[in-house]
Amino acid sequence: MEFAQKIDVSEGYIGNIENSKNPAKANTRLIARIALALKQTSYFEILPKQIVKNDIVKLRLELFDINTRNQALDSKGNVPERLKILSK
Repeated sequence: MEFAQKIDVSEGYIGNIENSKNPAKANTRLIARIALALKQTSYFEILPKQIVKNDIVKLRLELFDINTRNQALDSKGNVPERLKILSK
């Protein structure tokens, strides 16, 4: 998974964060790396604007290419965009 590589964590760690039954945690450093990978200027842009009643934040993403499992690089050596945030 390119996203896991982009933020320097394992695919399993991403799975643990996505699983609401697993108590995986993300610190502010990881949240900042996620925001940068999603081309945001601040990690606050991926967090809810108000205090939530529970600790689950849902992001709705549009995936551009879901069939690529290997990291594909463009001519400049960058990972091409594969997703964008539709809602949070």
